[in-house]
Amino acid sequence: QICFEKKITLGWFRIFFVYGPGQRKESLIPTIIKDLKSDSFPEIKSPNNKNDFIYIDDVCEAFIRGINKNFKSNIFDIGSGHLTSVYQIFNFLEKKIKNKSDFSKKLKKIALKKKEIDKDLIADIKNTKKIFGWSNKNNIYQGLQKTLNDYNQNPI
Repeated sequence: QICFEKKITLGWFRIFFVYGPGQRKESLIPTIIKDLKSDSFPEIKSPNNKNDFIYIDDVCEAFIRGINKNFKSNIFDIGSGHLTSVYQIFNFLEKKIKNKSDFSKKLKKIALKKKEIDKDLIADIKNTKKIFGWSNKNNIYQGLQKTLNDYNQNPI
């Protein structure tokens, strides 16, 4: 209301599950990388859960476009617009780090026994794309590879 009264444009960017270099080391992806590198089976509580993961560089690009564009006040989702399961992330990282999927097979068995309730929160990026010409440039696998490359240069 104050923004409206003072004729200030407000862009509320709703950021979904951001990941990448510099992420808190206790977060899901850094924990998986660290554990796989030390040949430990990570404790994954909800392997079936799916989230809309978005790579940090794509989030930064959305903010840059928001700063440099005139627009009407609104809420803008910043996400990939796709769901990825924790298991998919784990499996990809294990193949990249260990060149095998022994832990993934074990996790798959655990996942089959679990009955998690997915909320499936997914970004609706249509408005963000329309107003800012933005969409993510990195799919989950490209972003995970960049994150892993950064970890290899700067261990957690």
